[in-house]
Amino acid sequence: SAAAISVNKSTTVTWTNNDTDPHTVTADDNSFTSPTLNKGDTYSHAFADIGTVNYHCKIHPAMTGSVTVK
Repeated sequence: SAAAISVNKSTTVTWTNNDTDPHTVTADDNSFTSPTLNKGDTYSHAFADIGTVNYHCKIHPAMTGSVTVK
């Protein structure tokens, strides 16, 4: 499942789908979204602004996480 992480400003975060189901990484504010990630696919996003970005999977909306940028 997704998690809450903290990173420094200008960090690039990479998500890897290790699940057999397809998923997306979609910001709640739509500031970014990945294509559909199949098993083994990755998606990276650089976080330039300080703050917390909550995200979810468009396919499984109950799957959520957050990135706090310091």
